[in-house]
Amino acid sequence: MTDVQGGAGQTVIRRLEPSDRAAWEPLWQAYLAFYRQELPGGVTDAVFARISGEGAHEGLVAEHGG
Repeated sequence: MTDVQGGAGQTVIRRLEPSDRAAWEPLWQAYLAFYRQELPGGVTDAVFARISGEGAHEGLVAEHGG
């Protein structure tokens, strides 16, 4: 998608992929905890599918140095 040079390495911004689920889920759970929300697992599955697939929403990931 986009490459931006960083100080000690390269920062890459790319689309969220299904393989990112394990790294995304703790962030999602922290988001829910911050807003004091609890959702069924099926909702979490649907949200991730929506932002990592071909849908109306596009999740992005920024990686610095791999």
